[in-house]
Amino acid sequence: MNRMIALLMTVLLWAWPQSYSRIEPQSKKQNDATHRAEIDSLIAQARQSPPEFAAHALLRIAEASEIVSLSEKKEIIEEAFRFAAHVRNPVKQALAAESLEAFSSREGFLAVAFTLDLDALSLRCRAIKAMLKVDRKKARELFDQIQIPKLQPPGCEQLMVYDFSSFYDALMEIAQTAFSPEEMRAQEHINFMEFHIGNIEWSDQLAITAKGIRRMKTSALQLERLVHAFSLAMNRVRDGDRSFSYWLVPLMHEVKELTSFCRSRDISRDELLASLRSYLVRYLTAARCSDTTGSKWVWEQIKSFNDVLRLANHPSRKEVSAIEGDDLKPAKIDPAGKLHYYLKSPKSKSILDKFDKLDAGVDSKPLDEDTKDESYGQIRLTDFLNEMDSWDIEEGETEADGFHKKITLLRDLLLFKRRHPGIDRVIEKYIDLLSRSYIQRSNPIEWFWHVKFLLKYLRDGERRLRILEAMRNSKNPSLYLFTELERILPQSEKK
Repeated sequence: MNRMIALLMTVLLWAWPQSYSRIEPQSKKQNDATHRAEIDSLIAQARQSPPEFAAHALLRIAEASEIVSLSEKKEIIEEAFRFAAHVRNPVKQALAAESLEAFSSREGFLAVAFTLDLDALSLRCRAIKAMLKVDRKKARELFDQIQIPKLQPPGCEQLMVYDFSSFYDALMEIAQTAFSPEEMRAQEHINFMEFHIGNIEWSDQLAITAKGIRRMKTSALQLERLVHAFSLAMNRVRDGDRSFSYWLVPLMHEVKELTSFCRSRDISRDELLASLRSYLVRYLTAARCSDTTGSKWVWEQIKSFNDVLRLANHPSRKEVSAIEGDDLKPAKIDPAGKLHYYLKSPKSKSILDKFDKLDAGVDSKPLDEDTKDESYGQIRLTDFLNEMDSWDIEEGETEADGFHKKITLLRDLLLFKRRHPGIDRVIEKYIDLLSRSYIQRSNPIEWFWHVKFLLKYLRDGERRLRILEAMRNSKNPSLYLFTELERILPQSEKK
Protein backbone atom coordinates (compact mmCIF):
# COMPACT_ATOMS: atom_id res chain seq x y z
CA MET A 1 0.00 0.00 0.00
CA ASN A 2 1.21 3.49 -0.72
CA ARG A 3 2.06 4.83 2.76
CA MET A 4 2.34 8.39 1.46
CA ILE A 5 -1.28 8.30 0.27
CA ALA A 6 -2.31 6.92 3.65
CA LEU A 7 -0.58 9.73 5.45
CA LEU A 8 -2.05 12.38 3.16
CA MET A 9 -5.55 10.96 3.64
CA THR A 10 -5.08 11.11 7.39
CA VAL A 11 -4.03 14.75 7.24
CA LEU A 12 -7.00 15.62 5.01
CA LEU A 13 -9.42 13.78 7.26
CA TRP A 14 -7.95 15.54 10.28
CA ALA A 15 -8.58 18.94 8.68
CA TRP A 16 -12.07 18.06 7.37
CA PRO A 17 -14.77 20.09 9.11
CA GLN A 18 -17.03 17.86 11.15
CA SER A 19 -20.62 18.16 12.17
CA TYR A 20 -22.06 16.35 15.14
CA SER A 21 -25.58 17.53 14.41
CA ARG A 22 -26.80 13.98 13.90
CA ILE A 23 -26.36 13.40 17.60
CA GLU A 24 -29.06 15.58 19.02
CA PRO A 25 -27.79 17.03 22.30
CA GLN A 26 -29.86 16.20 25.30
CA SER A 27 -30.42 19.89 26.03
CA LYS A 28 -32.96 19.83 23.20
CA LYS A 29 -34.75 16.83 24.63
CA GLN A 30 -34.69 17.43 28.34
CA ASN A 31 -35.19 20.35 30.60
CA ASP A 32 -32.46 22.70 31.77
CA ALA A 33 -32.26 21.05 35.18
CA THR A 34 -31.38 17.71 33.64
CA HIS A 35 -28.88 19.30 31.29
CA ARG A 36 -27.34 21.17 34.19
CA ALA A 37 -26.91 17.89 36.06
CA GLU A 38 -25.09 16.48 33.02
CA ILE A 39 -22.77 19.50 32.93
CA ASP A 40 -22.01 19.05 36.63
CA SER A 41 -21.24 15.39 35.99
CA LEU A 42 -18.88 16.35 33.14
CA ILE A 43 -17.05 18.79 35.41
CA ALA A 44 -16.65 16.12 38.07
CA GLN A 45 -15.32 13.64 35.49
CA ALA A 46 -12.89 16.20 34.12
CA ARG A 47 -11.44 16.85 37.57
CA GLN A 48 -10.53 13.16 37.87
CA SER A 49 -8.71 13.09 34.52
CA PRO A 50 -5.06 13.68 33.58
CA PRO A 51 -4.36 17.45 33.56
CA GLU A 52 -4.28 17.70 29.74
CA PHE A 53 -7.74 16.20 29.46
CA ALA A 54 -9.06 18.04 32.52
CA ALA A 55 -8.04 21.46 31.21
CA HIS A 56 -9.34 20.70 27.70
CA ALA A 57 -12.70 19.42 28.94
CA LEU A 58 -13.24 22.28 31.39
CA LEU A 59 -12.50 24.83 28.68
CA ARG A 60 -14.85 23.03 26.28
CA ILE A 61 -17.57 23.31 28.92
CA ALA A 62 -16.86 26.99 29.57
CA GLU A 63 -16.75 27.81 25.86
CA ALA A 64 -19.81 25.82 24.79
CA SER A 65 -22.33 25.63 27.60
CA GLU A 66 -25.15 28.16 27.75
CA ILE A 67 -26.36 26.72 31.03
CA VAL A 68 -23.29 27.82 32.98
CA SER A 69 -23.48 31.41 34.27
CA LEU A 70 -20.75 33.97 33.63
CA SER A 71 -19.49 33.74 37.20
CA GLU A 72 -19.33 29.95 36.95
CA LYS A 73 -17.55 30.18 33.60
CA LYS A 74 -14.95 32.38 35.22
CA GLU A 75 -14.36 29.80 37.96
CA ILE A 76 -14.19 26.93 35.45
CA ILE A 77 -11.70 28.81 33.26
CA GLU A 78 -9.50 29.58 36.26
CA GLU A 79 -9.59 25.92 37.26
CA ALA A 80 -8.59 24.89 33.73
CA PHE A 81 -5.75 27.42 33.87
CA ARG A 82 -4.49 25.78 37.06
CA PHE A 83 -4.75 22.27 35.63
CA ALA A 84 -2.80 23.38 32.57
CA ALA A 85 0.22 24.24 34.69
CA HIS A 86 0.67 20.52 35.44
CA VAL A 87 0.55 18.96 31.97
CA ARG A 88 3.48 16.90 30.76
CA ASN A 89 4.64 19.04 27.81
CA PRO A 90 5.49 22.66 28.71
CA VAL A 91 5.54 24.04 25.15
CA LYS A 92 4.24 23.02 21.75
CA GLN A 93 6.75 21.57 19.29
CA ALA A 94 6.92 21.17 15.53
CA LEU A 95 8.83 18.78 13.29
CA ALA A 96 11.67 20.43 11.39
CA ALA A 97 11.47 18.24 8.30
CA GLU A 98 10.52 19.05 4.72
CA SER A 99 9.17 15.68 3.52
CA LEU A 100 5.66 14.38 4.13
CA GLU A 101 7.11 10.93 4.78
CA ALA A 102 8.74 12.31 7.94
CA PHE A 103 5.31 12.26 9.59
CA SER A 104 5.39 8.44 9.49
CA SER A 105 8.03 8.51 12.22
CA ARG A 106 8.09 8.68 16.00
CA GLU A 107 8.84 12.38 15.78
CA GLY A 108 6.14 12.89 13.17
CA PHE A 109 3.47 11.35 15.38
CA LEU A 110 4.52 13.63 18.22
CA ALA A 111 4.42 16.70 15.97
CA VAL A 112 0.90 15.87 14.75
CA ALA A 113 -0.22 15.31 18.35
CA PHE A 114 1.13 18.74 19.30
CA THR A 115 -1.34 20.31 16.84
CA LEU A 116 -4.03 19.51 19.43
CA ASP A 117 -2.60 22.35 21.56
CA LEU A 118 -2.59 20.31 24.77
CA ASP A 119 0.76 21.57 25.98
CA ALA A 120 0.86 23.73 29.10
CA LEU A 121 1.47 27.04 27.33
CA SER A 122 -1.23 26.54 24.68
CA LEU A 123 -3.84 25.43 27.21
CA ARG A 124 -3.13 28.36 29.54
CA CYS A 125 -3.33 30.81 26.65
CA ARG A 126 -6.59 29.21 25.51
CA ALA A 127 -7.91 29.79 29.03
CA ILE A 128 -6.85 33.42 28.86
CA LYS A 129 -8.67 33.91 25.55
CA ALA A 130 -11.78 32.35 27.06
CA MET A 131 -11.44 34.64 30.08
CA LEU A 132 -11.24 37.72 27.83
CA LYS A 133 -14.89 37.12 26.93
CA VAL A 134 -15.86 36.99 30.59
CA ASP A 135 -13.51 39.24 32.58
CA ARG A 136 -10.81 41.20 30.77
CA LYS A 137 -9.11 42.34 33.95
CA LYS A 138 -8.85 38.76 35.18
CA ALA A 139 -7.52 37.66 31.79
CA ARG A 140 -4.65 40.13 32.16
CA GLU A 141 -3.97 38.87 35.68
CA LEU A 142 -3.77 35.30 34.42
CA PHE A 143 -1.51 36.31 31.56
CA ASP A 144 0.88 37.96 33.98
CA GLN A 145 1.18 34.62 35.80
CA ILE A 146 2.61 32.87 32.76
CA GLN A 147 6.35 32.47 32.63
CA ILE A 148 7.76 31.10 29.40
CA PRO A 149 10.04 28.21 30.43
CA LYS A 150 13.76 28.57 29.92
CA LEU A 151 14.64 25.93 27.36
CA GLN A 152 17.84 25.05 25.58
CA PRO A 153 17.82 25.72 21.83
CA PRO A 154 17.51 22.46 19.87
CA GLY A 155 20.77 21.26 18.38
CA CYS A 156 21.22 19.74 14.94
CA GLU A 157 20.75 16.25 16.35
CA GLN A 158 17.25 17.25 17.46
CA LEU A 159 14.49 17.42 14.85
CA MET A 160 11.80 19.14 16.91
CA VAL A 161 11.61 22.91 17.37
CA TYR A 162 9.67 24.92 19.93
CA ASP A 163 6.52 26.85 19.03
CA PHE A 164 5.61 29.72 21.38
CA SER A 165 3.01 31.22 19.06
CA SER A 166 0.09 30.66 21.46
CA PHE A 167 1.66 33.02 24.00
CA TYR A 168 2.23 35.84 21.54
CA ASP A 169 -1.16 35.31 19.94
CA ALA A 170 -2.75 35.79 23.37
CA LEU A 171 -0.44 38.75 23.99
CA MET A 172 -1.68 40.50 20.85
CA GLU A 173 -5.32 39.88 21.71
CA ILE A 174 -4.86 41.30 25.21
CA ALA A 175 -3.03 44.36 23.88
CA GLN A 176 -5.88 45.05 21.45
CA THR A 177 -8.92 44.27 23.61
CA ALA A 178 -8.12 44.23 27.33
CA PHE A 179 -7.14 47.85 27.97
CA SER A 180 -9.65 50.55 28.82
CA PRO A 181 -9.84 53.80 26.80
CA GLU A 182 -8.14 55.62 29.69
CA GLU A 183 -5.32 53.08 29.76
CA MET A 184 -4.89 53.32 26.01
CA ARG A 185 -4.69 57.11 26.17
CA ALA A 186 -1.91 56.61 28.71
CA GLN A 187 -0.26 54.22 26.20
CA GLU A 188 -0.31 51.34 28.66
CA HIS A 189 -1.08 48.86 25.88
CA ILE A 190 2.02 50.06 24.01
CA ASN A 191 4.11 49.76 27.19
CA PHE A 192 2.71 46.26 27.63
CA MET A 193 3.71 45.28 24.07
CA GLU A 194 7.10 46.92 24.35
CA PHE A 195 7.89 45.04 27.56
CA HIS A 196 7.09 41.65 26.06
CA ILE A 197 8.87 42.38 22.79
CA GLY A 198 11.89 43.10 24.95
CA ASN A 199 11.71 39.52 26.30
CA ILE A 200 11.75 37.79 22.91
CA GLU A 201 14.33 34.99 22.71
CA TRP A 202 13.13 32.73 19.88
CA SER A 203 12.75 33.08 16.12
CA ASP A 204 9.09 32.02 16.01
CA GLN A 205 8.30 34.75 18.53
CA LEU A 206 9.68 37.30 16.08
CA ALA A 207 7.35 36.16 13.28
CA ILE A 208 4.10 36.36 15.20
CA THR A 209 5.12 39.63 16.88
CA ALA A 210 5.76 41.26 13.52
CA LYS A 211 2.24 40.29 12.50
CA GLY A 212 0.81 41.63 15.76
CA ILE A 213 2.53 45.00 15.42
CA ARG A 214 1.06 45.42 11.96
CA ARG A 215 -2.47 44.63 13.15
CA MET A 216 -2.48 46.92 16.16
CA LYS A 217 -4.18 50.30 16.03
CA THR A 218 -1.31 52.70 16.63
CA SER A 219 -0.27 56.27 15.99
CA ALA A 220 2.85 56.90 13.92
CA LEU A 221 4.93 57.47 17.07
CA GLN A 222 3.58 54.33 18.73
CA LEU A 223 4.36 52.29 15.63
CA GLU A 224 7.92 53.66 15.62
CA ARG A 225 8.34 52.57 19.25
CA LEU A 226 7.19 49.04 18.54
CA VAL A 227 9.27 48.68 15.37
CA HIS A 228 12.33 49.91 17.26
CA ALA A 229 11.72 47.37 20.06
CA PHE A 230 11.24 44.64 17.44
CA SER A 231 14.49 45.60 15.69
CA LEU A 232 16.38 45.33 18.96
CA ALA A 233 14.80 41.92 19.58
CA MET A 234 16.11 40.62 16.25
CA ASN A 235 19.59 41.57 17.37
CA ARG A 236 19.23 39.51 20.57
CA VAL A 237 17.72 36.23 19.35
CA ARG A 238 20.15 33.30 19.29
CA ASP A 239 18.24 30.03 19.19
CA GLY A 240 20.42 27.97 16.83
CA ASP A 241 20.24 26.93 13.20
CA ARG A 242 17.54 24.30 13.70
CA SER A 243 15.04 26.88 14.93
CA PHE A 244 16.29 29.63 12.58
CA SER A 245 15.92 27.53 9.43
CA TYR A 246 12.49 26.22 10.35
CA TRP A 247 10.95 29.61 11.16
CA LEU A 248 12.76 31.66 8.49
CA VAL A 249 9.99 31.54 5.85
CA PRO A 250 7.18 32.87 8.10
CA LEU A 251 9.53 35.40 9.67
CA MET A 252 10.62 36.80 6.31
CA HIS A 253 7.01 37.00 5.18
CA GLU A 254 5.95 38.93 8.27
CA VAL A 255 8.92 41.29 8.18
CA LYS A 256 8.20 41.98 4.52
CA GLU A 257 4.57 42.79 5.41
CA LEU A 258 5.66 44.94 8.34
CA THR A 259 8.07 46.81 6.07
CA SER A 260 5.29 47.54 3.59
CA PHE A 261 3.05 48.66 6.44
CA CYS A 262 5.73 51.04 7.72
CA ARG A 263 6.12 52.47 4.25
CA SER A 264 2.36 53.07 4.04
CA ARG A 265 2.56 54.95 7.35
CA ASP A 266 5.69 56.87 6.26
CA ILE A 267 7.79 55.24 9.00
CA SER A 268 11.52 54.70 8.46
CA ARG A 269 12.56 51.13 7.64
CA ASP A 270 16.31 51.66 8.02
CA GLU A 271 16.73 50.12 11.47
CA LEU A 272 14.29 47.29 10.75
CA LEU A 273 16.08 46.16 7.59
CA ALA A 274 19.56 46.61 9.06
CA SER A 275 18.56 44.46 12.04
CA LEU A 276 17.07 41.84 9.74
CA ARG A 277 20.32 41.67 7.79
CA SER A 278 22.33 41.29 11.00
CA TYR A 279 19.97 38.56 12.15
CA LEU A 280 20.36 36.62 8.89
CA VAL A 281 24.15 36.95 8.73
CA ARG A 282 24.54 35.96 12.38
CA TYR A 283 22.86 32.61 11.71
CA LEU A 284 24.32 31.99 8.27
CA THR A 285 27.86 32.39 9.61
CA ALA A 286 27.35 30.40 12.82
CA ALA A 287 27.28 26.61 13.21
CA ARG A 288 24.69 25.13 10.87
CA CYS A 289 23.07 21.74 10.38
CA SER A 290 23.94 19.42 7.53
CA ASP A 291 20.28 19.13 6.48
CA THR A 292 19.63 22.89 6.35
CA THR A 293 22.69 24.29 4.57
CA GLY A 294 21.32 23.21 1.20
CA SER A 295 17.66 23.98 1.96
CA LYS A 296 16.02 25.69 -1.01
CA TRP A 297 13.66 27.46 1.38
CA VAL A 298 16.53 29.19 3.16
CA TRP A 299 18.31 30.25 -0.02
CA GLU A 300 15.08 31.51 -1.57
CA GLN A 301 14.68 33.83 1.42
CA ILE A 302 18.23 35.12 1.13
CA LYS A 303 17.70 35.78 -2.58
CA SER A 304 14.46 37.60 -1.79
CA PHE A 305 16.26 39.74 0.76
CA ASN A 306 19.04 40.65 -1.71
CA ASP A 307 16.77 41.29 -4.67
CA VAL A 308 13.80 43.00 -3.01
CA LEU A 309 13.59 43.45 0.73
CA ARG A 310 16.90 45.21 1.40
CA LEU A 311 15.84 47.92 -1.06
CA ALA A 312 12.52 48.55 0.69
CA ASN A 313 13.88 51.52 2.67
CA HIS A 314 13.83 53.70 -0.47
CA PRO A 315 14.12 56.71 -0.68
CA SER A 316 16.47 56.52 2.34
CA ARG A 317 20.13 57.03 1.51
CA LYS A 318 21.19 54.38 4.03
CA GLU A 319 22.17 51.38 1.98
CA VAL A 320 21.49 47.89 3.28
CA SER A 321 24.15 45.63 1.77
CA ALA A 322 23.41 42.36 0.03
CA ILE A 323 24.26 39.13 1.82
CA GLU A 324 27.05 37.46 -0.13
CA GLY A 325 30.57 36.11 0.06
CA ASP A 326 31.81 35.49 3.60
CA ASP A 327 28.37 36.35 4.96
CA LEU A 328 27.19 32.99 3.63
CA LYS A 329 29.97 30.79 5.07
CA PRO A 330 29.03 28.80 8.19
CA ALA A 331 31.57 28.46 10.99
CA LYS A 332 31.01 24.69 10.89
CA ILE A 333 28.44 22.13 9.82
CA ASP A 334 27.09 19.75 12.44
CA PRO A 335 25.51 16.37 11.56
CA ALA A 336 21.73 16.21 11.64
CA GLY A 337 19.71 13.77 13.69
CA LYS A 338 17.77 10.88 12.17
CA LEU A 339 14.06 10.16 12.27
CA HIS A 340 12.79 6.94 13.84
CA TYR A 341 10.53 5.62 11.08
CA TYR A 342 7.73 3.13 11.62
CA LEU A 343 6.78 0.22 9.37
CA LYS A 344 10.21 -0.15 7.74
CA SER A 345 11.40 -3.47 9.19
CA PRO A 346 11.04 -6.90 7.48
CA LYS A 347 8.29 -7.80 9.97
CA SER A 348 6.48 -4.57 9.09
CA LYS A 349 6.69 -5.36 5.39
CA SER A 350 5.18 -8.80 6.01
CA ILE A 351 2.22 -7.29 7.86
CA LEU A 352 1.77 -4.60 5.21
CA ASP A 353 1.69 -7.28 2.53
CA LYS A 354 -1.21 -8.96 4.34
CA PHE A 355 -2.86 -5.55 4.67
CA ASP A 356 -2.76 -5.06 0.91
CA LYS A 357 -4.32 -8.49 0.31
CA LEU A 358 -7.28 -7.97 2.63
CA ASP A 359 -9.50 -7.02 -0.32
CA ALA A 360 -8.59 -10.12 -2.29
CA GLY A 361 -10.98 -13.07 -2.27
CA VAL A 362 -10.51 -16.61 -3.55
CA ASP A 363 -7.79 -16.89 -6.23
CA SER A 364 -6.79 -13.25 -5.44
CA LYS A 365 -9.91 -11.88 -7.13
CA PRO A 366 -11.31 -8.61 -5.72
CA LEU A 367 -13.42 -9.24 -2.62
CA ASP A 368 -17.07 -8.32 -3.01
CA GLU A 369 -18.86 -7.95 0.31
CA ASP A 370 -22.12 -9.04 -1.36
CA THR A 371 -20.73 -12.37 -2.59
CA LYS A 372 -19.86 -15.75 -1.07
CA ASP A 373 -16.28 -14.50 -0.59
CA GLU A 374 -17.36 -12.44 2.43
CA SER A 375 -16.41 -15.25 4.83
CA TYR A 376 -13.03 -15.52 3.12
CA GLY A 377 -12.46 -11.81 3.74
CA GLN A 378 -13.32 -12.30 7.42
CA ILE A 379 -10.77 -15.12 7.64
CA ARG A 380 -8.07 -12.93 6.11
CA LEU A 381 -8.92 -10.12 8.48
CA THR A 382 -8.72 -12.48 11.46
CA ASP A 383 -5.31 -13.68 10.28
CA PHE A 384 -4.14 -10.08 9.87
CA LEU A 385 -5.36 -8.97 13.31
CA ASN A 386 -3.82 -12.02 14.99
CA GLU A 387 -0.45 -11.30 13.41
CA MET A 388 -0.72 -7.66 14.43
CA ASP A 389 -1.43 -8.70 18.04
CA SER A 390 1.70 -10.87 18.08
CA TRP A 391 3.82 -8.03 16.72
CA ASP A 392 6.42 -7.51 19.45
CA ILE A 393 8.42 -4.36 20.07
CA GLU A 394 11.45 -4.41 17.81
CA GLU A 395 15.00 -3.38 18.62
CA GLY A 396 15.35 0.29 19.48
CA GLU A 397 11.60 0.78 19.95
CA THR A 398 9.60 1.84 22.97
CA GLU A 399 6.23 0.53 24.10
CA ALA A 400 4.72 3.75 22.74
CA ASP A 401 6.24 2.93 19.34
CA GLY A 402 4.56 -0.47 19.41
CA PHE A 403 1.21 1.15 20.21
CA HIS A 404 1.56 3.68 17.39
CA LYS A 405 2.45 1.02 14.83
CA LYS A 406 -0.56 -1.11 15.64
CA ILE A 407 -3.07 1.69 15.84
CA THR A 408 -1.68 3.18 12.62
CA LEU A 409 -2.53 -0.05 10.81
CA LEU A 410 -6.03 0.01 12.27
CA ARG A 411 -6.38 3.65 11.24
CA ASP A 412 -5.38 2.78 7.67
CA LEU A 413 -7.90 -0.06 7.66
CA LEU A 414 -10.60 2.44 8.59
CA LEU A 415 -9.47 4.82 5.87
CA PHE A 416 -8.91 2.42 2.98
CA LYS A 417 -10.91 -0.71 3.76
CA ARG A 418 -14.11 0.88 5.04
CA ARG A 419 -16.27 -1.34 2.78
CA HIS A 420 -14.59 -4.49 4.09
CA PRO A 421 -17.22 -6.80 5.69
CA GLY A 422 -15.21 -6.89 8.93
CA ILE A 423 -14.80 -3.15 9.40
CA ASP A 424 -16.85 -3.12 12.63
CA ARG A 425 -14.34 -5.56 14.12
CA VAL A 426 -11.57 -3.13 13.24
CA ILE A 427 -13.34 -0.32 15.06
CA GLU A 428 -13.84 -2.54 18.10
CA LYS A 429 -10.14 -3.42 18.01
CA TYR A 430 -9.24 0.25 17.75
CA ILE A 431 -11.33 1.12 20.81
CA ASP A 432 -9.94 -1.84 22.75
CA LEU A 433 -6.36 -0.80 22.00
CA LEU A 434 -7.11 2.77 23.09
CA SER A 435 -8.81 1.69 26.30
CA ARG A 436 -5.99 -0.64 27.38
CA SER A 437 -2.97 1.44 26.40
CA TYR A 438 -0.87 2.94 29.18
CA ILE A 439 0.27 5.79 26.95
CA GLN A 440 -2.87 7.77 27.78
CA ARG A 441 -0.89 8.78 30.87
CA SER A 442 2.72 8.54 29.69
CA ASN A 443 2.05 10.15 26.27
CA PRO A 444 -1.41 11.73 26.69
CA ILE A 445 -1.42 14.05 23.69
CA GLU A 446 -0.43 11.24 21.31
CA TRP A 447 -3.12 8.97 22.75
CA PHE A 448 -5.72 11.72 22.43
CA TRP A 449 -4.84 12.31 18.79
CA HIS A 450 -5.94 8.74 18.03
CA VAL A 451 -9.17 9.34 19.94
CA LYS A 452 -9.85 12.49 17.92
CA PHE A 453 -9.16 10.62 14.70
CA LEU A 454 -11.79 8.02 15.54
CA LEU A 455 -14.37 10.68 16.40
CA LYS A 456 -13.71 12.45 13.10
CA TYR A 457 -13.85 9.19 11.16
CA LEU A 458 -17.33 8.33 12.37
CA ARG A 459 -19.43 10.37 9.96
CA ASP A 460 -22.12 7.78 9.39
CA GLY A 461 -24.95 8.54 11.81
CA GLU A 462 -26.04 5.00 12.66
CA ARG A 463 -22.50 3.66 13.01
CA ARG A 464 -21.40 6.73 14.94
CA LEU A 465 -24.08 6.30 17.60
CA ARG A 466 -23.21 2.64 17.95
CA ILE A 467 -19.49 3.23 18.27
CA LEU A 468 -19.88 6.15 20.66
CA GLU A 469 -21.88 3.82 22.88
CA ALA A 470 -19.06 1.26 22.68
CA MET A 471 -16.59 3.95 23.74
CA ARG A 472 -18.82 4.90 26.67
CA ASN A 473 -18.94 1.26 27.75
CA SER A 474 -15.19 0.68 27.41
CA LYS A 475 -14.65 1.23 31.18
CA ASN A 476 -11.92 3.72 30.28
CA PRO A 477 -12.57 7.00 32.19
CA SER A 478 -10.94 9.22 29.58
CA LEU A 479 -12.82 7.65 26.66
CA TYR A 480 -16.01 8.01 28.65
CA LEU A 481 -15.28 11.69 29.31
CA PHE A 482 -14.72 12.52 25.64
CA THR A 483 -17.74 10.53 24.53
CA GLU A 484 -19.90 12.43 27.00
CA LEU A 485 -18.47 15.72 25.76
CA GLU A 486 -19.52 14.80 22.22
CA ARG A 487 -22.99 13.77 23.37
CA ILE A 488 -23.76 16.67 25.71
CA LEU A 489 -21.79 19.50 24.07
CA PRO A 490 -21.51 18.62 20.37
CA GLN A 491 -19.27 20.91 18.40
CA SER A 492 -20.33 22.81 15.31
CA GLU A 493 -18.73 22.45 11.88
CA LYS A 494 -16.53 25.46 12.56
CA LYS A 495 -14.79 23.81 15.52
